[in-house]
Amino acid sequence: MQNDPMQPFYDLITLLIQVSLSFVAVMVVILVIKAFTNKKRGENRVHKKNKPHLTAASVNEDKLKNLTIGLLQKIEWKNFENVCCTYFVERGLTSKTTKVGADGGVDIELFKKGDDNPTMIAQCKAYASKVGVKDVREFYGVIAASDVSSGIFMTTSDFTKDALGFAEKTSPALQLCSGDRFIKLIGKLPQASQDKLLAVATKGDYKIPSCANCDVKMVIRNGKRGAFYGCRNYPQCRATMKYKI
Repeated sequence: MQNDPMQPFYDLITLLIQVSLSFVAVMVVILVIKAFTNKKRGENRVHKKNKPHLTAASVNEDKLKNLTIGLLQKIEWKNFENVCCTYFVERGLTSKTTKVGADGGVDIELFKKGDDNPTMIAQCKAYASKVGVKDVREFYGVIAASDVSSGIFMTTSDFTKDALGFAEKTSPALQLCSGDRFIKLIGKLPQASQDKLLAVATKGDYKIPSCANCDVKMVIRNGKRGAFYGCRNYPQCRATMKYKI
């Protein structure tokens, strides 16, 4: 059989086609891998963007060895009352919080050893803003109407100039203790006492407020004016509190 003179040319064409197909296949694989890689990078960026941001404060909060003013101002009112009550116990006094509900302006009663009647009372306010003279004056009225020698108004924040001026006129019957001063007083206690106070401050959901009527943790609800804390026993209890982040 006579060889076709064009056969070498046909063989070259076939080889080129095979090489081209192989190249195309390789390029397709490369493009698929690149597309998959870009997709994963995009997903990682989204995940990183949506991941809850841990601030230095939130991380350090879990590593605190002592109470700080920053942490004190984050705890809810019930935990703050318990911290104040425990502080007085660590100072050697008999101390107890009043019942939940209408307390008549008294949050803590302090007793001398062996006495059945309190010798001192305390009011505790976990406020974000400064305590004004109105609140201080009302508490002084409670002191005057009670059979006690003095009273102390404790807050996580501070007092206005007018409130401080009023307290100076009524001292020593009325004493004021700001958040900064309270932290300094706690710092003078033995380390074991400071550890106990830190544990009391951060017990449970310490940032979620308790209902003053029902003594249960409140829940976040949404209203026409935005989010707020409401009692979980609604509608039996309609107590609300301002929502703060």
